[in-house]
This record gives sequence, C-alpha cells and structure tokens, in this order.
Amino acid sequence: MDRGLVHQALVQNGAIFADRPPALRIEKINTSNQHTINSASYGPTWRFLRRSLTSGILYSLRVKSYSHSRKWVLQLLKDRLESEFRGSGRICVMNHLQYAMFCLLAVMCLGDKVSEDEIKKIEVAHRRFLSNFMGFIIFSFCPSVTKVVFRNFWKKYLQIRRDQEKN
Repeated sequence: MDRGLVHQALVQNGAIFADRPPALRIEKINTSNQHTINSASYGPTWRFLRRSLTSGILYSLRVKSYSHSRKWVLQLLKDRLESEFRGSGRICVMNHLQYAMFCLLAVMCLGDKVSEDEIKKIEVAHRRFLSNFMGFIIFSFCPSVTKVVFRNFWKKYLQIRRDQEKN
C-alpha cells in the first residue's frame, strides 16, 4: 500500500474515519440524542465532553479534592455493613460495595450537595433501566413495527427514560 495514500487517509482526512456511525432511533433515546462521551459524533460536542471529563473529573488535582467524599462514602459503607450485620448476622458485601461506588460517582459527577436520598432516587432509576435493557433491544429491529406490536412495552420504555433523565 502506498505510504502517501495511508497518510492522506489517516492524517489529512482522519476526522472522516474518527466518527461513529449514525445511531438508530432507540440508541439516540438511550444516549440522549448521542450526547454522551461514548456516543457523541466526533466534533465539538465530543471534544467538549472529553475535555470536561479529563479536566473536570479525572484531573489529578480534582481526584485529590474528592478525599472528603471518599471518606464520607467509606463511613457510609462501614455504617451500612455494621447495620446489616447487627440486623441479621450476615452481610452481602457486594450490594454495599456497589452502592458505595455509585454514591462516590454520583458525588463526583453531580457535586457535593447531593443527598443520600437523591442518590437513591438516581440509583433506582438506573437500576430500573438496566434491568429492562435487554428487553428494550427489540426496538432496534424494525422499530416502526415493534413500537406498534409492543406498544405498552414502548410506553414503559419511554417512561423509564423520562424518569432516568429527570433524576
């Protein structure tokens, strides 16, 4: 293969090959019209999301600034584990670790002012969506037909997405 042709394709016209294929309607709904870091088209939106992620959340000084949040989550985890052990004498550690990580991510993404009640609402909305996700894939195949055939399931899907975006 000609070196010049490869250079022209990857360097000079790299933006053409860097983009994602257009999303199906169901994927656009799942990704808020492709406005998430892993679904946005290459361009200004994707660059803004990437910059926000790297400079806002993953920047080393920013990670250090969440030390008080990590302490809060660690105390929350400890309290929940102790409470469950006192109540039943047994502990399901995985559920508590998942909840602690979810709390930490929620605080990192939404700010320190997020209460535990708000975090629980967000978690319920996301769990509801994820528990139904495999069923929603049916709408990717011939959406105009499946939306009619499974119209009650379609309404449920749209309601779950509205609840998820509201929380």
